[in-house]
Amino acid sequence: AMKNGLYSLHMHMLDGVRGRDSGVLVLRDGVLLGGGPHFWSIGSYTVGDGTWKGQLSTDQHTDFSDPFVRPLFAGEEVSSGFTGTFTDQWFGDVTISVKNGQPWFDSKKSPKLTGILLPFKGNTFVAKWNDRSMDADAYVKFELDENGKASGFKMAAISPLTDFSFDFQDLDLKRVK
Repeated sequence: AMKNGLYSLHMHMLDGVRGRDSGVLVLRDGVLLGGGPHFWSIGSYTVGDGTWKGQLSTDQHTDFSDPFVRPLFAGEEVSSGFTGTFTDQWFGDVTISVKNGQPWFDSKKSPKLTGILLPFKGNTFVAKWNDRSMDADAYVKFELDENGKASGFKMAAISPLTDFSFDFQDLDLKRVK
């Protein structure tokens, strides 16, 4: 069980970019509030079966005094809570999960559309497909509900040279679980 209380948070980036942050989190009956010298966070969580899950939105509230410090997430508000199963009437189910510590896109109907999701800006990611022969990487823009949890997402081809048959712009994926 996760106890209500004040927790210390220390974060180190593991994606090859030098970065770290620390602050505090207050956990109270499913609500999460936190912050530090440069960022604030708000979210919700549930506890069960020996794990805890949640959603988190964070943003920068104060600039860094060193102009050469690169802010996390480019100083944009970002949210977690993107994982789950989403469906489109035509395209079918897509699972957004975490694989090896990275957000992951996995289409059930189109297995070639599987790959890492790279943070781009705010709630938008770049889907970089494992099958590099397709030349069809795409933006994945999550829509959030009032709790900051992904309720769905839309897609768009990154390159104007992407084959029109991918029809990313016509997809409207909604959360099913």
